[in-house]
Amino acid sequence: MFFQDVKYGVRMLVKSPGFSVVAVLSLALGIGANTAIFSLVNAVLLRPLPVADPVRLLSVSTTDQKNPGNLPLSHLNFKDLRAQNGVFTDMAAFTFNQVNYSAGRESEQVVVQVVTANYFTLLGTQPALGRAFLPEEEATAAPVAVVSDGFWQRSLGSDPNIVGKTLTLNRVPYTVIGVAPKHFGSTLLGGGPAAWLPMSQPLVPQPSWWSTRRGLFLFAFGRLKPGVTPEQAQSNLKTVFANL
Repeated sequence: MFFQDVKYGVRMLVKSPGFSVVAVLSLALGIGANTAIFSLVNAVLLRPLPVADPVRLLSVSTTDQKNPGNLPLSHLNFKDLRAQNGVFTDMAAFTFNQVNYSAGRESEQVVVQVVTANYFTLLGTQPALGRAFLPEEEATAAPVAVVSDGFWQRSLGSDPNIVGKTLTLNRVPYTVIGVAPKHFGSTLLGGGPAAWLPMSQPLVPQPSWWSTRRGLFLFAFGRLKPGVTPEQAQSNLKTVFANL
């Protein structure tokens, strides 16, 4: 019966070539669209972050009566939460900015993440080439950068000796100290940055926000201490935040 149905179906398709073409194209478009959507969902939702023990990482956000919802932290609140909480081994933070990358006569606007020096180490992610940031490089606003694998391939020619060379960002030479792992982009959904730079006031989106508790621009996260639950962490952070 199966083969009879196949023969009948083939005869019907041959008799109606226009319908056959439309049917095949419709199937091709449908399969292609579903494949593309799954690839996107897999990339941004299903594939786990290439970090160590991700279940122990928690994002930390701001919500209040004036601004409901999960919002970033201010720089001052982040510093106090990091120093006063009792549930994290440490906290890290990052924000986004856009800078001008120039090479010779060519230039382009690229997105970067401005991060605390412990960003990579707290995530448990090691650069594929070179190293991550040192604490003093944040403290002194050192002009150093870790570049993404995509930017390294696309704009830097996959140079295996890129570590130690310089990039010109906003007319400032930055020394490349590392290249991020191939599948590491960001802890937020969506596209990753071209590079990561140490946190400093001139590099944040609005430098005037640096010293105000209402300037909400830092995306923060922490790694739970052994034995601490997310519920305990939330309770502790709410107490600390209420006292600020």
